[in-house]
Order: sequence, then C-alpha cells, then structure tokens
Amino acid sequence: MKLEEIRKITIDMLTPDDIAEVLGSNAHTISLTARQHPERVRFPFTFTGSRMKIPREAFLRWFDGGN
Repeated sequence: MKLEEIRKITIDMLTPDDIAEVLGSNAHTISLTARQHPERVRFPFTFTGSRMKIPREAFLRWFDGGN
C-alpha cells in the first residue's frame, strides 16, 4: 500500500503487508524483526497470536516524525 492510501483508508489497524511498501521492506521481515527484536521497531505494534497489528494513526504520527 502506498502512503497516500494508508492516509485515506478508515481501518484502525494495519498489517505488515500494508506498510511494507512504505518502509521499503517486506512484510515477513517487518513481522520477524518485531517479534525477535522489538526494540528496533520504532512505531507502535502488537501481536495477536501470530498476527502483527499496527495502529494506523500511531503509525502515521511516527512516520510523520511525531510521537
């Protein structure tokens, strides 16, 4: 998904698939890093079982340089 699409959608939670293109990475790497080295992931996230979820508004604040 492109950043403009993430800004326009109305869902509350994103997945690694949603943000991979924006970060220039792939979903598996994002999820694996979050699970194995959570201190390296600078945006908020949570796991529900094996599913990584990222709050959309918090991700956008982080991406835009806010807290």
